[in-house]
Amino acid sequence: MKPKSAVAIAIILLSPCAALGDAPKKPPKEWTQEPTSVIGIKLGAPLSESGIPTCPKYVSGSWTPPKDVCVDEDGYSPDKYRKVEGLPWPDIAMTGSVFLLDGKVQSLYLDLRHDDYQRFKEILISRYGPPTETEASPVTSMGGAVVDAETLSWSGKATTIVLVERAGRIDRSVVSFNDNALLEQAHKARQSDIAKEASKF
Repeated sequence: MKPKSAVAIAIILLSPCAALGDAPKKPPKEWTQEPTSVIGIKLGAPLSESGIPTCPKYVSGSWTPPKDVCVDEDGYSPDKYRKVEGLPWPDIAMTGSVFLLDGKVQSLYLDLRHDDYQRFKEILISRYGPPTETEASPVTSMGGAVVDAETLSWSGKATTIVLVERAGRIDRSVVSFNDNALLEQAHKARQSDIAKEASKF
């Protein structure tokens, strides 16, 4: 699958690509259960405004997984990326991370096993309602087999959720919760960087 991250997938889904001459499309479904925060993390706001505590430091031999949602301050780029621990689904193996833009929460990203995809999909639908868009997104395994998959999205005025059944690997699923304004800002910045690099030729 070409997109490398849920952020890239969300940008693609947000970009209209209808060709001239296509038949008129049905208007998008109205999403009435659009969130402004997820697991206590406010999308589009400075991370500090969420009031999420810092995860306890790792101490060899005495560390236990956090029971409540917390944000790890350590990492290779804490001004852009933070690991989220203590996720509220202890019986689902997943990792969480927050992507920041100018200190604000651009995206919350949850990575889980495909074995848990169907269950987590049902959880999302129960909480946020039916997706506003569903599309087939088959992937090719390392052995060359084409495997059926889907991508679901919930698109609102301020927030977009994207659930990718098979993200990069056939055994990996990803869901991202994205602030639309920051997502667009990041996309424009990336396009500007690409143009600058291309001008060097």
